[in-house]
Amino acid sequence: MLDAVLNGPRLCLENSTIARQTEENPVFTGDFGMKPAQIVFVGAFGALLSLALSIAYLRLGFAQIDGRFLPDDTYYTLSIARNLFEGRGLSTDGIIQTSGLQPLIVLFELPLFLLFSDPKALVLGAVSVSAIFGALSAALAGMLVARESRALGPGLVTAACVALSPGLSGNALNGLETSLAAALMLWVLWLVQGTDGRGSFMRAAVIGGVAGAALLARIDSVLLLLPAGLWGLSRLGVLRTALVALVAAVVVLPWVLYCLRFGAPVPESGAAVRQIVAFHADIENLGLRDVLPPLGLALGALLSHGAMLIGILLVLGSLLMGLVQMWRARKITLCGVLALSGLLYIGFYLLYLPAFWFFDRYLNPVLLFAAILLVLGFAAQVRGKPPRAVAALALAAVLLTATALTHLRALSDPMPLRADRGYSRQVQPVLQALPAQAVLVAMQSGALGWWAGSAPYAQKQIRVVNLDGVVNHAAKEAIGADRLGDYLAQIGASHFADWDFNALMLETYQGPAPKAQLGDKVHSGRLGHSFDLYQIVPGG
Repeated sequence: MLDAVLNGPRLCLENSTIARQTEENPVFTGDFGMKPAQIVFVGAFGALLSLALSIAYLRLGFAQIDGRFLPDDTYYTLSIARNLFEGRGLSTDGIIQTSGLQPLIVLFELPLFLLFSDPKALVLGAVSVSAIFGALSAALAGMLVARESRALGPGLVTAACVALSPGLSGNALNGLETSLAAALMLWVLWLVQGTDGRGSFMRAAVIGGVAGAALLARIDSVLLLLPAGLWGLSRLGVLRTALVALVAAVVVLPWVLYCLRFGAPVPESGAAVRQIVAFHADIENLGLRDVLPPLGLALGALLSHGAMLIGILLVLGSLLMGLVQMWRARKITLCGVLALSGLLYIGFYLLYLPAFWFFDRYLNPVLLFAAILLVLGFAAQVRGKPPRAVAALALAAVLLTATALTHLRALSDPMPLRADRGYSRQVQPVLQALPAQAVLVAMQSGALGWWAGSAPYAQKQIRVVNLDGVVNHAAKEAIGADRLGDYLAQIGASHFADWDFNALMLETYQGPAPKAQLGDKVHSGRLGHSFDLYQIVPGG
């Protein structure tokens, strides 16, 4: 490995030279001189390491997975997949149709309902699906770096960093689309990286298909695909890049047409989250500086939750390094694409959609790109300089060991609960307290809806309706018009369950003379950050 580090690394700006040599000299291959077996070895190492870590956490059982990794959105997605499987369309309650989802992960979860019927097994199945895509992300990240640096060592270090990163590995276990989108974005980069101006139109069509799938996995994948498209112009040419865009558009078109039924060409959840952000800003008097600490927490999770400042400096430094390399090359390079995309993600979620409680998930690509840039930057600096190479390897060993120790401590901790996780534990006492055939509304309705439709609560025939508008267009419109109380009366709501802050949101938007309103609390959560249950009473 040391020999590979000493003799292999190249700057991103050398890609154009390598591509020309690929055309002119048969000694160079599409993998930039790397043997296929070496590339496969790096990918297998990253995938197996990631899977091993995921399995270690999965062995802790459902309660630990729910308490550590699963946001309420995991249960939205599973409920939609269940209703789609049962022929009720894209809906969390089987009645109200929604575009507030990322459709590709729902399709990947459908086979789970052929294999399992137990609700906990289905949840763990969804986590396993996301863990598999997390492993693919680790594999592709390592393979990208190995081929870019033309060396085995940097690829292995990258694969290990992505597999072990607390932020990245945590998102690989959230049962959502986060790791799926990451894997597809890296696949696009892998295909473009291995293509020069002689690439076939069929290959361009494949790249377009993968790019379209990335958009179906997460719509914000466009923040990577835009700079990747500029890179594609230099590596594919204008005609082939146009074909990539055309095929991607065709793949996405059916979903866009479906979303237009709800008033926009993108999922309705984004507009609803902006409403929620506005409520937080008004009630808590939040400004840009208040959002910076959660941003720092999300970026600091690259290597260890206990070394936030180091993580932030590494992430921001790696993005700057990528920009510098692109400037030196005077053209778009892989490093430039990653740096530009990382900055686009930070800017978009900091300035346009500052839902800080989702930053650990929204900024997952930034951590991924930073890991790749970090290793490529170090590999370039140590090229042909043995003392630097030894120092770089020692630093990588120290950082990866510290990251591994973070997981060892977490695996030995019986239950380090997060306030914004453990929804299954929070909602089941509420469902136990509800009468049969209740109509329950909630801002956070994912876990409530999932368990209300599962044994042993399904026999009570409780209907759960989303109230923050993320998966309910009518509720979003009612919030915008300050008529949420009238909407409660319209659907015959009997109870409300959620956190105190979300009860305040209901009271704020129920309107001046609502037909129904929040009543007395009839059940209090036993934990500090649990769901309380309220009656809905006629308005006065």
